[in-house]
Amino acid sequence: MIAGHFGWRAMFGVAAILMVVITIVLAMTIPRRQPSHQASYFELIGSLGALVRTMPVLRHRSLYQAMMFASFSLFWTAIPVELTHHYGLTQTQIGVFALIGAMGATSAPIAGRFAERAIRCARPSPRCCSRRSPICRC
Repeated sequence: MIAGHFGWRAMFGVAAILMVVITIVLAMTIPRRQPSHQASYFELIGSLGALVRTMPVLRHRSLYQAMMFASFSLFWTAIPVELTHHYGLTQTQIGVFALIGAMGATSAPIAGRFAERAIRCARPSPRCCSRRSPICRC
């Protein structure tokens, strides 16, 4: 929406200012931590190879996350072009589309928890409350 009103360069300026502000806030609030190990950064990065070789769960989860990142990046790289060419949306309209998508993505886990509670409470079980309510606090 910022780009629609002030141009695409303004978005990079706003992002740069936000990064500086976040860096200052984090530098002031994160406590200092001195790890007990003496390994260098490159030794720690090198140790990841052994972890990946010996831990199949780590390999699987890494692959899942890489695929999710790739699909997310591909979608949000291609969708603005498609929305502009096929539907004639402006930058502001594409921003609103993205915000609605973000709201849906963030509310999905909450809706999932509500649905699980409703299903769990629809079936009688010792863990569930005795009265039938749309949202059972079991």
